[in-house]
Amino acid sequence: MKTAPRVSIGMPIYNGEETIAASIESLLAQSLGDFELIVSDNASTDQSVAIVQRYQQQDSRIRLIRQAHNVGANGNFSAVVDAATGEYFKWTTCSDLCSPNFLQACVDVLDQRPDVVLAAPQTLLFEADPDVHKVYDGDIEVQDSSPARRFVQLIQRLQLNNAMNGVIRTQALRYKRPIIDHFLKADIVMVSCLALQGGFALVPQALFLRRMDPKTATSLMSPEDDIKHHYPVMSWKALFPTWRLFWGWRQAVWQTPVPNQDKTEACRYLRKMCVWEWKEFVRDLVSGLAYFLKLRWLNTGRRA
Repeated sequence: MKTAPRVSIGMPIYNGEETIAASIESLLAQSLGDFELIVSDNASTDQSVAIVQRYQQQDSRIRLIRQAHNVGANGNFSAVVDAATGEYFKWTTCSDLCSPNFLQACVDVLDQRPDVVLAAPQTLLFEADPDVHKVYDGDIEVQDSSPARRFVQLIQRLQLNNAMNGVIRTQALRYKRPIIDHFLKADIVMVSCLALQGGFALVPQALFLRRMDPKTATSLMSPEDDIKHHYPVMSWKALFPTWRLFWGWRQAVWQTPVPNQDKTEACRYLRKMCVWEWKEFVRDLVSGLAYFLKLRWLNTGRRA
């Protein structure tokens, strides 16, 4: 029987032919070689699959999954976790790079710290040339002993979700179903669920190189492109993003195995946030009403 690897690396891809080779090579060069690389192709229309298959012929650690149709970015990110067999899990994109000691440094922390559920190094941001980069100073460490306080701290302090690209205890990811839901900012809900289960350790080395351009970073995409990234086929499910985000947080709190006192404290904070964000809730309702009125007008026109 094949022994499970220490780490499962999940790479969801969609039309990444320009950058995927460099990303794969940065993983194959890791000093910790006991890993599997699971690539899930989201119905790409370029040469991404062919590039992966070439590397697959050279390295048996690479496994390719092909989605029958575009399931959206979040669905594809969840798919690689479902296929993972390792004790630890790491997400990676087909546009980012990892320094050779990335895996080893993070695994060492997790092996030594049972209270930590996620270990991630510091981040370097670049646009086109990895050698032209800047240090990102917003990476966070969450170490409070209280699950509820970790949950709140994460929501308050998280900016770029670089922590998601660290190494995570695989079992901790599987408490939440779906792992990353189909709405905007569902990745933040996912890491919030992890913070309820344990601490986040920041490895004091800049080992993660994150590409920041409008094609690959959702924070730089236009609102239209961001929605298309998550919803390849536009539908009513793209509506009410703020409502979905807060409902996702509530579900994550109740699905995670933490004491009821912490669940209550976390939900109390979410209720406060609902008051602070009331304008966003109203804006969602207005946008939703406009969408359904437009849909009704179009249907009436067709019948006429």
